[in-house]
Amino acid sequence: MNEYTRITVPLSKDEFAALRDTAGNEYRHPRDHARYLLREALGLTGETRPNANRASEILADPSAIPV
Repeated sequence: MNEYTRITVPLSKDEFAALRDTAGNEYRHPRDHARYLLREALGLTGETRPNANRASEILADPSAIPV
């Protein structure tokens, strides 16, 4: 059996609405979609994406953040 650690992420109404809407588009529960998004952002999905290293680029050069 897998062990999980629970975290709480405070979301504004707008953030939760966006999460709920995108989760619905993907046929996921918002909780499951949040986990998917976090895994994707951390590079744990196993998928290769052209922007997978975007976070490290932004950390190296904060001016790279799109305005």
